[in-house]
Amino acid sequence: MQTPMGRRLLVWGAVFVAVVLLALLLQGTIQDICIVPAIQLLWMAGLMLRSIPQWVYWSLLVAGGVLVALISLGRYVGLSLRRAAKEERAAAPGPIEKLAGHIHNTKRGIYFKWLIAHRLGELEQAVVLHRGGGTNGARKLMPPQVQAYLEAGMDRPPLDRGRWGFRRRRTPTPLGLDPSQVVEYLASEMETEV
Repeated sequence: MQTPMGRRLLVWGAVFVAVVLLALLLQGTIQDICIVPAIQLLWMAGLMLRSIPQWVYWSLLVAGGVLVALISLGRYVGLSLRRAAKEERAAAPGPIEKLAGHIHNTKRGIYFKWLIAHRLGELEQAVVLHRGGGTNGARKLMPPQVQAYLEAGMDRPPLDRGRWGFRRRRTPTPLGLDPSQVVEYLASEMETEV
């Protein structure tokens, strides 16, 4: 009994032998039907191209260059006017819109969770500095999960790389906390200041 690979090699060998035999038998016919007319067509095309004077080629080349230059300059001038109009219509996203985009992207990975925690940590530091107190006194009254979240946000960005495409089990981190809890805590801290 032959293996599938052996059968496949046998079939390909038979096809190769058949093609070689057909090529030998039909060599004259293929030459008369395909090769000779193709060579004659190329020879006639070459004669026709040689009959055109050189100044025609040069004038076409110069006209093409001028056309490309005009189109390029026209687009450059038109784009600068269009770009200014687009900038007036679409203003750059503000900090709230950027933060909303980062919150939306938290599903994509831990980096975006860290980015939100980092922004909230900066906000918490600004609130504490505005109040005039040190960060240690304010953090003693803070819930432990919120404190861990803000500290994780102020550390360096996490590197979350899987190994060679395998999914690995993710360990829970302080960044898994819902940012709304931190926002509620910061809002309550800012209300008590007023």
